[in-house]
Amino acid sequence: TANAMILTFTDVDGNIVKITLSRVLINNWEPNNSLNDIVAQTAEFIAHYDATQTESIRVVVTNDVASYTNLA
Repeated sequence: TANAMILTFTDVDGNIVKITLSRVLINNWEPNNSLNDIVAQTAEFIAHYDATQTESIRVVVTNDVASYTNLA
């Protein structure tokens, strides 16, 4: 069954990048449930188009920059 995957990255200044994949199938994942260490997780996944959301991925950046110029 496909489910949503949301990845949120926040820095110490409160800048946020939020990546939302509305329909994802995860394969080949074995959770590492260590309680006392930083762990690395590896998994394969496939993101699918979601007709109800009319998108397969959404990225939202939240920061103090009012506008960007010269992005080319």
